[in-house]
Amino acid sequence: YALMNGTFMYASEIKALLQHPDFVKELNEDALKPYMTFQYPAIPETFFKGVFKLPEGHYFTYRDGEMDIRRYYDETYTEGDMGLKELVDTIDRTVCDSVKAHQIADVEVGSFLSSGVDSSYVAAVARPEHTYSIGFGKGTYNESQQAQELAQIIKLNNTSEALGGDEAFENFPLIQWHLDEPDSNPSCVPLFFLSELASRDLRVVLSGEGADEVFGGYLYFHKAPDARAFHEETLRKLSKLYLYDCLRANKSLAAWGVEGRVPFLDKEFLDVAMRLNPVAKMCPGDTIEKKILREAFSDMLPREIVWRQKEQFSDGVGYGWIDTLKRITAEAVSDDEMARAAERFPINPPRNKEEYYYRSLFEEHFPSESSARSVPSVPSVACSTAEALAWDAAFQNMNEPSGRAVKGVHEAAY
Repeated sequence: YALMNGTFMYASEIKALLQHPDFVKELNEDALKPYMTFQYPAIPETFFKGVFKLPEGHYFTYRDGEMDIRRYYDETYTEGDMGLKELVDTIDRTVCDSVKAHQIADVEVGSFLSSGVDSSYVAAVARPEHTYSIGFGKGTYNESQQAQELAQIIKLNNTSEALGGDEAFENFPLIQWHLDEPDSNPSCVPLFFLSELASRDLRVVLSGEGADEVFGGYLYFHKAPDARAFHEETLRKLSKLYLYDCLRANKSLAAWGVEGRVPFLDKEFLDVAMRLNPVAKMCPGDTIEKKILREAFSDMLPREIVWRQKEQFSDGVGYGWIDTLKRITAEAVSDDEMARAAERFPINPPRNKEEYYYRSLFEEHFPSESSARSVPSVPSVACSTAEALAWDAAFQNMNEPSGRAVKGVHEAAY
């Protein structure tokens, strides 16, 4: 939203505001420092001076030149003391209720289906007429085939497509345009194509976003030193969803005119799930991640789906996807270019060939020094926050999005 030349304007994307005759384009330099540090501008700031984002969990009213912003959801959680059986029953009931509530619509509601436990349960409860999955080529691993098999077992009409790496690369500029802000996470690309696939049939889909953040489903959570650290990391992940996963999903879906609904982020469900004793969520050693959630879903899904190890979306669409990214960028950037990376990019120089390749594309569109300063590089392993890197000495000096980077946990670790 913005107030310029006496005109109040608001929209779901900044691009819409740019079209207004009273809009004044001016770089907001104050947004650069937090973006360089955290990979997003500090809310409510944006990269445009005078344009602000509404904080998560808030609403506003504008009347007679006055803006009134208020919080409608308080994410302060306290631990409960339910026993195991009561926990399982409560989770099962609240997720089921949430899925059914999110199906209420005047139009048909479909569902994404990755064959992971989260989206599989949502689809099994919702029983939509259409589900959708996507994969990249014929890599060493691809969840789309398992999604098809699951759809046959629980009798769902699943549409699946396999894409090539070249097609994805050709669409990078368009995907970046829809995102509005710089983003280098590989998951935004398959999400874009998956959203296009769904848009051919309908305008609303259910998705499993949020379950991994709430229950500590990413493989690096195996390394959590204690329950307090585990819980604090889930809070950090949950508090940033609107800046990362949910933002990417929303932008990708909106690019094709599709509304996304996320049952695992329903307020009533969060009030239950985030008050669980974190000890019940932990996955030390060989304990499978999200065990309590899997127990709750075990009566509705095949065993091989319920107890299969977590795959991140960018891995699940095919190991060949991330591996192809690395191969193509390694071929596109010479060793000599990489050795001189700091000479070409003295501001925030890229640290590997993949970063160098993306930076080159970015520079073609945004060649200024101020643009270069907006390119951050925050270390993360398997979608962790920077704080969680202290959990394992092997994570130090590592910056790797794939779950396969978690050695000793992932079954196909690097």
